[in-house]
Amino acid sequence: MLLLIVVGKQKRITYANDSALIGTKKLPAAMQKSILKFRLKDSEGFSFSSNNVHFILASNNKFPTEEEAREKELKSPGPSAERLVSKAAIGDRLNKHHIDFPTWQIQWGYVANQILNNPYFGDGEFQFSLEERQQMVLFTWNNFDKLISKSFRAYESLAQDMLNYPETYPDRWKSSIHLDITYTK
Repeated sequence: MLLLIVVGKQKRITYANDSALIGTKKLPAAMQKSILKFRLKDSEGFSFSSNNVHFILASNNKFPTEEEAREKELKSPGPSAERLVSKAAIGDRLNKHHIDFPTWQIQWGYVANQILNNPYFGDGEFQFSLEERQQMVLFTWNNFDKLISKSFRAYESLAQDMLNYPETYPDRWKSSIHLDITYTK
């Protein structure tokens, strides 16, 4: 499942934090002036106009509905229910579009397409060959039902193993690091 979130019609974006502007002291004067123009009075942080600005966020976490949150709160009150209520409140303030994949093959194909068409993925600067990326998508296809994570992060972890353990990464891939080895069909 993929969740696209469009946040729109916000008049101002405000970020307040005790350490929000600590780094400005080391910046050139022109940069300091630009940043301080948006500083909040009598507090750390900054604020800027966001008229006609829209943010699109992608997430693989689905926000609960208010009804789901209320039901959880009634059945078992506590910190877990409170988090669900907070998530529902956030979700209620967003324009959401859920993409639910009808089959695991389509879910796999969506992520595999991203991997096969992007030799640089994750936070690294390393380029993976088409053969290496094909090896990753083939492994995930053959083990999809046992994968602990089925998202882009799973491929990032497989890629890190290829870099850090070039001789033994196939064994690491088959371990409990990536697979639920207790799984049986």
